[in-house]
Amino acid sequence: MIGEVLTLFSCKDINDIAASGAVGWFRLSTHRACACRHVVIYHNARDPRKPGDEALHRMPILVGDISGVYVDPRDGRTAVAIRAIANVEGPSQSNPGRSPVSYAASDLVAELRIGEWTSVAESSLKDAISERAAWDAAYPRP
Repeated sequence: MIGEVLTLFSCKDINDIAASGAVGWFRLSTHRACACRHVVIYHNARDPRKPGDEALHRMPILVGDISGVYVDPRDGRTAVAIRAIANVEGPSQSNPGRSPVSYAASDLVAELRIGEWTSVAESSLKDAISERAAWDAAYPRP
């Protein structure tokens, strides 16, 4: 676990994540996620809820400085709270699997061209769950 970076495959963009202060909701080990300092978000252009730019599919779009996790007591899914985010450029996801959650060696962050870091407003579990409900209402599952 030491020296890992959490990687997530998501249709959300930097504005979505900045607005909520977290990226989620995934099934993941909260202990393992909290042991990571950074999360790298890879673009999922093929999510029918929010299709994106096919040219960016599986490309890193942002990195976040992890401040903790929120667990939704209704279904156990986890959101990763972020204290700061930055746009990134780098190579495509090297080991895409079926799960949107994976872990990589911490040197992954050094391979990325990281833009300027921006602080993200701190949120609470209640805020995160409200944001989840708003997201689900705006982008319902097909």
